[in-house]
Amino acid sequence: WDAETLLAHHLVDTLGHPSTGSGGRDLPCLGLRAVELGAGTGLAGVVAARLGFHVVLTELGDDILRVLRRNAERNLPAQTPAMPGVLTPQERGCPGISHGGFKVCELSWGEPVQSHPELGGSPFDLVLVADCVYIPEL
Repeated sequence: WDAETLLAHHLVDTLGHPSTGSGGRDLPCLGLRAVELGAGTGLAGVVAARLGFHVVLTELGDDILRVLRRNAERNLPAQTPAMPGVLTPQERGCPGISHGGFKVCELSWGEPVQSHPELGGSPFDLVLVADCVYIPEL
């Protein structure tokens, strides 16, 4: 998954280093929304969440969704730290986003976005796509 790794490095290089969750490091993208399409293992989405984005990780199929959810749970803090003056996802009109900074959902491309409440609310500030098509039929 070379492109996913390159995308994760690009996020860190351009947006700042992810917070380790320890005392007072700035989260440059706190409160912004991101979606990762065809997330696979979710590396880029996890990095975006560590930078402060509230991320929706999308994939297709039960097995990969389980792996994706487990990876996100293992690599993201239980809660995104609050910062004074920054709107929460709920205040920004994004009630489907969990307070942990990520949500995993199944998404088949071509379906109307309206059929996925997890994707509703305000528009995404960032769309991540890397190594997203590996199935020959697609």
